[in-house]
Amino acid sequence: MRLDSIAKISTLQKFIISEPDIVLDYGDELEFYSYPEESKQHLKFINDNNLDYQNTIEILKLMILDKNGMPVITDGYKMPNRVMLCAYNCLKNELME
Repeated sequence: MRLDSIAKISTLQKFIISEPDIVLDYGDELEFYSYPEESKQHLKFINDNNLDYQNTIEILKLMILDKNGMPVITDGYKMPNRVMLCAYNCLKNELME
């Protein structure tokens, strides 16, 4: 079998952060996008390796994307840790069950 016969295009999936305190603080649910298959591998890597905070953040940057598949957290842009943790938990709950 040729590898190109099993290759597939990754598709973005929308994820919703709907924790009540986040909705209260931001006035609405927060949405972001991620590639599920790639994010599963990133989450597994985070869980299997005892990563420090900075390395975990670098991996999360690869998983938290906008609707065009571009990273939300880039040089110069930061996200509150609480929101980032909610995004991580959202991905983990949706993808690792």
